[in-house]
Amino acid sequence: MSAFQKAGVRIPEDIAIVGFSNWFMSSVISPKLTTIDQPGFLMGKTAFKQLFKEIKSRKKNKPIEYKKIELATELINRESTK
Repeated sequence: MSAFQKAGVRIPEDIAIVGFSNWFMSSVISPKLTTIDQPGFLMGKTAFKQLFKEIKSRKKNKPIEYKKIELATELINRESTK
């Protein structure tokens, strides 16, 4: 965003910018960054549970059960988009 601003590109009038992860700096920089909030702790917890299930399955010589897991995210609109 700094490079765009130095080049005279206006945010969000000329370009819209969206970040990912809702890092705390997103709300203190100027302009405040629109971002997608992801549940980082829950992602780690879910990944660990799946890994643990896979380890247990391998010990019992069972096939690995693959599955798709979707976790809720949220778009947080701030100043970097219209």
